[in-house]
Amino acid sequence: MTTAARNGIGAGRRLAELLGIEVKGVEGHDLKTACVSCSSSDAGRIHSETGVFFCYACQEKRSAFALCETLLGNQQDAVRLMVEVGLFEDRIRDGSGPKPSGNGSAPAVEGDAIDMLARAKGTTGAGFRAMGAIEKNGKVFFPTFQLHDGKAERISHFELDPKNPNGKGKNAFGKPAGVFLRCEMEGGSGRVRKPKAGETWIVCEGGKNAAAYATLGYSAVGLNGKSVKAEFLAGFVEALKGVDIVLVPDGDDQSSAAFKKLGGGLYKTAKSVRLASLPYGLEIRETGGDDVRDILRKFGEEGPRVVRDAIAAAKPIGPGGEIVEPPRFLESLVTSRQLADESADVCYLVDGILTAGEPGTVGGPAKCLKTLTMVDLVLSVASGRPFLDRFEVLRQGPVGFLSGESGRAVLRRAALRIAKSKGIDLRELPVSWGFSLPQLTVKEHVEALGEWITKEKLALVGLDPTYLCLLNSANAGQAGNLFAMGAALAPLSEIVQLTGTTVVLLHHYRKNRPDNGGEPADLQDLAMSGMMEWSRFWLLLDRAEVYANDGQHKLWMRAGGSAGHAGLFGLTIGERAGPNGDGWQVEVESVGDVRRSLQNAKEMRRAADLERREGEHVEKVLAALRQFPDGETVKTIRTVSRLNPDNTERALLTLQKDGRIEQCDVKKGNGTHPGFRLKMR
Repeated sequence: MTTAARNGIGAGRRLAELLGIEVKGVEGHDLKTACVSCSSSDAGRIHSETGVFFCYACQEKRSAFALCETLLGNQQDAVRLMVEVGLFEDRIRDGSGPKPSGNGSAPAVEGDAIDMLARAKGTTGAGFRAMGAIEKNGKVFFPTFQLHDGKAERISHFELDPKNPNGKGKNAFGKPAGVFLRCEMEGGSGRVRKPKAGETWIVCEGGKNAAAYATLGYSAVGLNGKSVKAEFLAGFVEALKGVDIVLVPDGDDQSSAAFKKLGGGLYKTAKSVRLASLPYGLEIRETGGDDVRDILRKFGEEGPRVVRDAIAAAKPIGPGGEIVEPPRFLESLVTSRQLADESADVCYLVDGILTAGEPGTVGGPAKCLKTLTMVDLVLSVASGRPFLDRFEVLRQGPVGFLSGESGRAVLRRAALRIAKSKGIDLRELPVSWGFSLPQLTVKEHVEALGEWITKEKLALVGLDPTYLCLLNSANAGQAGNLFAMGAALAPLSEIVQLTGTTVVLLHHYRKNRPDNGGEPADLQDLAMSGMMEWSRFWLLLDRAEVYANDGQHKLWMRAGGSAGHAGLFGLTIGERAGPNGDGWQVEVESVGDVRRSLQNAKEMRRAADLERREGEHVEKVLAALRQFPDGETVKTIRTVSRLNPDNTERALLTLQKDGRIEQCDVKKGNGTHPGFRLKMR
């Protein structure tokens, strides 16, 4: 293996490093440099594989050897450097040292033109020969074919010049272009090896790449860009009938688009069509991207394994050239015996509240402490402390919470005071806090969410609120469509299945839900279609009594899930959101205790209300009596105070017991009548 190959870089790039040439950028396979002849500072180009130099400014062209000889000043040093980077063999044919040819190319070395050219192109002579390459008149020729009527007809050739290893090659002048196929020496005949039903064939760009795959043991078809035309493709598609096809485009957008289109054409004819993606990294260009030979060179000894792994991981594509994920439902099929014998059982993240590895919902009306309850849950799972100081955490682990409504400062303050109430240090907890939300209808967002969950190994993820994740201008009008919302939630369910993470959506209730008279909410109160069906567990919050803005919250919490757990609890939460992050006291009560407490509170409120109203009646009667110092009849007092008989009678009785009024006779006309007057003090 050459020094350059061991280092995983091209011989030309390594040559530039050893010669001290400053590389100012990369342009396809070429390295940008200053010219060694003219004053241009960036018009020089060195081919990263072959080391051939060319200047766009002065049109100067030098072979790699001539470039070394110019910069080093003598042939011996140039030869040693060429050998070191692998562009020369160790032995010179005539033993007398290098003898550059008239055009300034490298001295002749051992091995025929096919072997030398193949090495320069990043593959092997054996691979070239497998594609039918022959040497004639100092040139290397690849036969090209047209496929039609189930036959492979040789129609032309592709020509490469060993004296110009940096050259791209050219099609035969005046003849149609074709594809490159294996031409194995079957019985010495040299017949073409066309694809057969049941075989697996690689489809790539060009004969040189096809030769590289042949070196790795694959059967490959190399496409010539000029041959991919409508009239050609019909016969090509037919010739691949019943064949398993793996398309391997180069690392550029143009190649990828062309191969996807080709895959769509092959979809109905080939046995299967898959698209492989070589590890090009971030260097995906518009055109002129890396190919399989670049990958083999970059990865050195690991190159063949890397390429084989990429081909094995190729993904199926559909009739439109789109990636088609394989159906997963068949993977879950088991027999009745397997189902009965397996040890799998329902696992809880929080005992009797949250099942592990399932999606669920924390629901509630506006201003009902949904977010703060979720923060308590987040800190409990991250620390192992009981949820709401009552429910045991059975699986402690890292947690992620993404909130798009509460804001950084509000969430920070809440987390600090809840952590303090649990006796834990917020700084030490394995929680990732986020303040923007993924769009679950955007593929890239869903993939990023899944990658984050997998990377951090999260036990629990909360997304707050649901409508900001699911709804956008395109689908906001479909919130009531069960099928549309089900499709929007499906990617999140898949993340749960693949990662085993518990995912919780914080969600609101329907605005038009009927008044429940203080009774706890149920699943059907959740807004938007699909949420009730999607949730495998739920925590539903509701106010047990009207909030009096005193920091004390009386709530119902209904817990349940498809695993069969269910419970109704009363929460009394004392919240004082002070500047020091103080205030989070939670008491969980039974349903009976809550109902008795509510009834007592209701009776106390009724008594207080009655007392308030009777006090108002007393004041009205006193005001009426002040208008009649000598006293007045009950009828007149009632009329002036504008009270009904019962309220008037109770007010007079109360004032009489308090000693504030007294009975008296009231003269009316020729007679007297019983009445009341203010008692003189």
